[in-house]
Amino acid sequence: MVKKLTTILSVIILLVLGLIYGSPIEFMKQPEHRIASLTVGIIIGLFFFIVITQSFKLSSKFIKLVCLIIIAMIAIPYLWIGIWTAPTLLSKNYPTWQDIVIYKNKNEELIVKQFQEVSGSIHAYQYRKVIRDFHNGIRLSYIYNNKRMNGIWKVHNLEFENSFFKKRDSIFTATFKNGKIINY
Repeated sequence: MVKKLTTILSVIILLVLGLIYGSPIEFMKQPEHRIASLTVGIIIGLFFFIVITQSFKLSSKFIKLVCLIIIAMIAIPYLWIGIWTAPTLLSKNYPTWQDIVIYKNKNEELIVKQFQEVSGSIHAYQYRKVIRDFHNGIRLSYIYNNKRMNGIWKVHNLEFENSFFKKRDSIFTATFKNGKIINY
């Protein structure tokens, strides 16, 4: 029973970390992005299959019930993500994240602000801390809370245009406090 609980706990931790930090590998180009999204979806489905089957094999009914409740609570956000991702993943115009701003500080930390047009007027933004960029459309990064940005950062607004706004390419230095520019 200890081995089953260890397996369940390990996979649950991986699933929770996936919700918090996202996939650590970014594919910036098509069709690699679409293939990676499908692969990650299959892996997540296998993880849920493993924890559910292991939970049903537990001998204690109480522990089994607790595990299944925790799994259900973790499955809800994954189902929500799947509902938003699956239809667009199968369409021709699958939206990918586009870099719109690059932040770099004196310690060479690299934060990227990304934009995605989900559907029509529905937009999504996210910040990712780049661990390693391979400069071939693949990079290692994780979702980053921009409120942790403090100090002086070099800001590079990339040229960007969509149906709602247009940005010109610009570079400037700014001082941040809790993720907000206080002066530049």
